[in-house]
Amino acid sequence: MTNERHEKALEAADWIEHDGSEMPVDEETFVDIKCRNEALWRKLFGFAAPSRAGSLRWDHKGSGGDILSYRLASPNHFTNGE
Repeated sequence: MTNERHEKALEAADWIEHDGSEMPVDEETFVDIKCRNEALWRKLFGFAAPSRAGSLRWDHKGSGGDILSYRLASPNHFTNGE
């Protein structure tokens, strides 16, 4: 992970494209992701909840689980907006 890519993620208000290269954020960072096959992702996990970046596969294998874009998870998701 480069500092420049991490800073880009921290400042972004929108989705950031991911090209299958190294994990773009710290492994403890929670992210929302969009996969190649969003319907499959939702079927497997039931919903699109934030995930710890280190628990995800960031390389591309040409499968439905490839991460195509990500954003930092909203702190409100964990605090219920309080």
